Amino acid sequence: MLKSMQTVSTGKLEKEIHSMSDRVAVTACALDKTYSSGEKVLFPYVHTNLGVTDSVTSSMKSTGIFKCEKPGLYLVSSFIMTNTNGQYYLRKNGNVVAYGYFSLNGNYQTSTIVQLILLSVNDTLYIQNGEIKRIFGDLYSCISILQLTG
Repeated sequence: MLKSMQTVSTGKLEKEIHSMSDRVAVTACALDKTYSSGEKVLFPYVHTNLGVTDSVTSSMKSTGIFKCEKPGLYLVSSFIMTNTNGQYYLRKNGNVVAYGYFSLNGNYQTSTIVQLILLSVNDTLYIQNGEIKRIFGDLYSCISILQLTG
């Protein structure tokens, strides 16, 4: 009886470890440039890339769009640095889920968004610029997407 319970517990533990190791974790940083109003921010500098295919990171680099391949609850965080007043948006499937604002024209500033978002397969996430502004790139402006549940 005890051996049977140990086998079941070991099996559950192995399943949980496999489930956790198969989750998504991506951190990518922005291209430094002046973005037009409504333009998607590009993230060509991928620093962490776990649990996603090359097509997902390629899309983030070329279009700024993250396309969900694994459904679940995700923690999404972004920080964007600029020296211009305005705003930016975190969008899911084109719909705004959060705003980031800048209000110190002429001074360097960083705005941060942190959201829990339930994603299904093929849902998209991206950062969209508000008014025309330079977004400082590489380590000054990044997005991280972490799958919490499967």
